[in-house]
Amino acid sequence: MKRQRCLGCLLASCVLILTACGAVQPVSGQVVERTTEENGTLSAFVVETSTGERIGLTVTEKTRVFSWVDGVSGQDFAAGSLDGMAVSVVTGDPADLTANDGTDLPAYEASEVQITQVRLAETITLSDGTEVEIWQGSRDNRYKLADGTELLWEQHPVGPDRVHVAGQESLDDLSPAAQEAVRAYYDAQGLLYRTYDELENAYAAYLESGRDPGFDSYLVGQETTPCASSDRVIYFLTSVTLPINGSVATEVRLGAAFDRETGAHLSPWDLFTCSEEEARQTLLDLAQPSDGTDSLRAEMEAALTPESLIFFPDHLELAFPEGTLPSQSHAFLAALDYESDLGAILQDWAIPREME
Repeated sequence: MKRQRCLGCLLASCVLILTACGAVQPVSGQVVERTTEENGTLSAFVVETSTGERIGLTVTEKTRVFSWVDGVSGQDFAAGSLDGMAVSVVTGDPADLTANDGTDLPAYEASEVQITQVRLAETITLSDGTEVEIWQGSRDNRYKLADGTELLWEQHPVGPDRVHVAGQESLDDLSPAAQEAVRAYYDAQGLLYRTYDELENAYAAYLESGRDPGFDSYLVGQETTPCASSDRVIYFLTSVTLPINGSVATEVRLGAAFDRETGAHLSPWDLFTCSEEEARQTLLDLAQPSDGTDSLRAEMEAALTPESLIFFPDHLELAFPEGTLPSQSHAFLAALDYESDLGAILQDWAIPREME
């Protein structure tokens, strides 16, 4: 399954635009200069937007500063204790400000300052010796070259803790011992991609583009969410987002089942009333398209794994990620109905129930 990347979800780097009624859009970008008073109080700063425009902001006693980044506070911004910082600023009245090089800048009072990203002290060295900076946000890391070119956008891993889906039971609904067992399973599973490898791939694409200044960064991420539950089993889905190129990503979907009482991981084949081989053949019979070929059936049989089975409240999904079926150019998903398709071979206690 390919997903077109939603550019609107990106952290926007906006330029300052005055509307007819005098309202001002937020200014977003990297802080490149600071001005402090003799007592160390921050009085002004300069933001460079993604388009290279520099805009000055003055700080008053009314300026509100807060942070979206863990471990970073508004006091850090005011004290200038961090070298690299990206902000989004709500502006007020026009002001006067001169840059360190003597240039007069368009400037405004800062009404509100939101810290959105902070550059970490550590860097990553690519195979050709190129250093890549890590910019930490509230929900992601951005990997950038020294000139600001963003190569990779990595969303922070999500779940299975503190994830709730409407109409579904969650990890919090299990006993403490069961919760710990489920956590241990996913801790052992870890990330299903290597950040370094994805960064190398993105850098190679950047070089192939001729170092295009408009290079569209690659996207990667992983989240685990509850997807169904029955009287004895709770089911989870792990979704891994992997880049195809800068604007398109693919999704790898993996299912897992756990005993509700103990949190023990269950083989999906133990949820059927028949043998594993009979269950596999029945699932493939139901999933194969009516116009499918013998070769497609053979590919599906070779690619079917326990993680291919994903239980939802109203159907069982068989998921074959892109690249696992050689004859298919995209991911292949098949939805099987519990009552009409699987009622004869699934244990009653394994069939998910609808939550009220």
